[in-house]
Order: sequence, then structure tokens, then C-alpha cells
Amino acid sequence: MEDNPSAEHRAPLHALHGMGQSRVQRYNRTIEAEARRQGVDPDLVRAIVYVENAQGWYGHPFEQVDIGNSYLPMNIRPDYWAPLGFKGKNYHHAPTNIRVGISLIKRISERLANPTVAKIATLYQSLSQDRVSDYGARVADVYRKKPWQGFFAGVWVRRLTVIVAVLIVVSSLFAVFVFWAESERGNHDLLCQDIVNPSPAQRLWMLDCAPNYEAVLAFIGVSFMTVFVIVGGLILIAFGLIFLAQVPKKRV
Repeated sequence: MEDNPSAEHRAPLHALHGMGQSRVQRYNRTIEAEARRQGVDPDLVRAIVYVENAQGWYGHPFEQVDIGNSYLPMNIRPDYWAPLGFKGKNYHHAPTNIRVGISLIKRISERLANPTVAKIATLYQSLSQDRVSDYGARVADVYRKKPWQGFFAGVWVRRLTVIVAVLIVVSSLFAVFVFWAESERGNHDLLCQDIVNPSPAQRLWMLDCAPNYEAVLAFIGVSFMTVFVIVGGLILIAFGLIFLAQVPKKRV
């Protein structure tokens, strides 16, 4: 196995950092315990899990209907590794999947004269390689940067997204309820009054003298659209912050 300085270590465009981070954090205890038990560097395992899930996330739907030929989180291919004795195992079971993946990493590292992260990862992906591949270089880069670390990585990003979404939905429903209650109450002082010099806010809410159901519906419609615009802006801001939180930070 030869080094390859020209191997591309940058993530492809379809890679989802949050997917890789969340899988590493979800299975972190299993990775740590099994890697220590087999004498393998846990961060090497985390780096492979991160890359496999960040770049191979599109395989999850196929796994659910059992039509895929490999299984995450470590992208185990039973047909490919069967000659090594890995037959009849439940690769959908994450701990089994991880244990088999770590066993493969250990076997590969023991058979290399100079085992580096890039070389081990290259052979993990394909045993036919004779020089470091782009995949191996990518795993080595992830191994150095460890993008799964940090409060805003993976699981916490998803939890933050859910919390923000729930708050947005609840606040929106509350706002709509308030406007509906005001209209149902028939508050003519609000919906129909003589306004000599209407303010911009009054024009926005259409608070002119129109004591009929069309005015009520118009008032509710404008209110709903205003809430929708505000909520849409909050969603964009939230996902912008989530995206920035998911971008791996460079380490010095």
C-alpha cells in the first residue's frame, strides 16, 4: 500500500455533516467499548462511522426495506466479507454491525507493514486498492479534525431543531387563536371605527370601517400571512444557525 499525496480529502457535495455527527454520538459508547476491547483506536472507528454516514446517508431507505447490499453505521457488506467468516449475522443490529466493522479494521491494520489511518480506511472500503484512495484521505482528514465533537454536533443539532420547530408551531397557533378570538368577539372598536389618520400598523391590519364577515376574514387572513412570514424568517434563521453549527471547525 503506497501513499498518495494527490488523493482528495475534502468532503463531496452530497455529504451531510449532521448525519455523520449524529451517528457517531448515537453509537459513541458502543464504539468506545468495543474498540477498547479489540485494541483498536476508537477515533479511527469514529472517523469511519462519520464518513460512511455523512457520505452514504442515502442508503438508509434501502436498508429499511432490506434491498441494500450494505448496512450502516459501518457500511458492512455481508457478501463482500463473507469469506472472512462474517456470515449469518444481523447487520441491522447496530452493536453487531459496529463489532464486525471494528474486527475488519483490526485485521486490516495487522496485515499492513506501516498502518496509517489513510491506508487502513482505503482497504476498509476496497481490498483491491494498492495506494491511498480519496476515501482513505477523507477519513484521515476527519480523524485529524474530529468534527463529531462539540455541543452543537449531531444529536444536539437535531434536538435543537425539534425544540425550535415546536416553539414556532406553538407560538403560531397561539397567535392565530388570539386573532380568531378577537374577530369572534365582534369587537367593532377594533374592526370598525372611524380612523381619521390611520397609522401604518392600522393599514397593515386593515382596521378600516367594514363591519362584515369579509372584513373579519380579511383581518384573519392578513394576520395569518404576517405570522407565516415571521415564522418563515425564524425557520430560515434557525436552519442557518444549524448549518453553521454543523460545519466542521479546523483544528490548529
